[in-house]
Amino acid sequence: MWMLRRILAKMASLKVLKLFLLTLSPFVCFPLLIQGEVVHITVLAIGYTNVDTDSNPQFQCYRSEPDRNASLSFDRSAPITTDRSPPVHEPHSDEQLFLRVVRFPEGDGWDSDGFGPFYCEASKHDRDVTRVTTFFQRNDAKFISSDDLFTKTVNVNDTGVMFSMTSRSNPDESDNVITWMKDGSEVLTSFDGQTQISFPNPIQTSDQGIYEIYYDNERNQNRGGLYRLIVRECPAGKWGPPECYGICDKCYNGGVCDDKSGLCICPNNFKGPNCLEICRTSGGNRFGLNCEFRCSYFGDAPTQCHGFLFCLPDPYGCSCGVGARGLACITLCTIGTYGPGCSQTCHCANSSCDIYSGICAEGCQTGWSGDNCQIPDECEYGYYGSQCTDKCHCLNDEPCDKDTGECPEQKCALGYTVDSGQVKCQGKI
Repeated sequence: MWMLRRILAKMASLKVLKLFLLTLSPFVCFPLLIQGEVVHITVLAIGYTNVDTDSNPQFQCYRSEPDRNASLSFDRSAPITTDRSPPVHEPHSDEQLFLRVVRFPEGDGWDSDGFGPFYCEASKHDRDVTRVTTFFQRNDAKFISSDDLFTKTVNVNDTGVMFSMTSRSNPDESDNVITWMKDGSEVLTSFDGQTQISFPNPIQTSDQGIYEIYYDNERNQNRGGLYRLIVRECPAGKWGPPECYGICDKCYNGGVCDDKSGLCICPNNFKGPNCLEICRTSGGNRFGLNCEFRCSYFGDAPTQCHGFLFCLPDPYGCSCGVGARGLACITLCTIGTYGPGCSQTCHCANSSCDIYSGICAEGCQTGWSGDNCQIPDECEYGYYGSQCTDKCHCLNDEPCDKDTGECPEQKCALGYTVDSGQVKCQGKI
């Protein structure tokens, strides 16, 4: 099924896809809602926390195989105080034609106009257009995110969604109240005076957007804070809106399921259909779909990717590279955590793991296995197999036997059945 989806995902044109499905219609007995695979690009932001003082703030857009010939465009993701387009992108070098760079030059107003969200957009005739947004703020910003992040990814119909910002300095005038704006145009008066936004339950796709916080009458200083909320169009673990019948590939090590294709988008230093393959066990100087790129080619120290903001296609968003955390991505993970933004939990016998790979030097805790002890003995609902990556397809999403995949009473989800001589539910194509 994974290989079939990979093939279909490349047929991103809905017209082509519909014709293809029509040819299969006598044999297809379950919903097949492929929207297309993303164009594989990675955006790295450098000097992003101090665009006003850094000597060379820039963002870099990398194209992975098989998308190195994708067309690229660059602009602002939202008009934050200005709609000034970013400087013209340029190649990094004759040897790295897969890479384009946008540099903010010193002077010419970019110490202020460089504040805001910017994107690299990639297009290819057989793929969906893919936009990746990154962020730049000033060193003297009056607001920063309380969780040291620029993005948060949630699922449609999630409850209890909120985020907050931290005020770093007072307003110039006492009556300049805290103000929120969404996508550079919609003033959110209901949150005046607050540093936190709590969304009504349940969360909706219309809540997705770039949120800006600033003091009233001071917005043009470009010293506000930015936060992007990404809302997957399906519930957790599901893909294929609007019905969302598909079960996501199981994503490990901080990978995120693409709600349009069901495929995993992996963080740097991890790859493969389930983000289980570790690119480098002793450091994080690797990224890209196949870990083919390096943050530095002049050295291979474990910390080479520290200080960079990694942004990937939605619904992944942005994070620090593996082994680092904090808004500037220069703080090492604490004991017991690893991975992108130190967001993953170690499951080692001694509670300590490598901060870049999650590998445990002294083996796994009871109940865990795998190269970096991330595979549970008891699979999550909907999955089975030695790595918990096979899918059950049971009626009402009931759990199946971890070893055989057999559903309770062999009752299958819509479009699946148990073939003669078999025990697990199989899709009928």
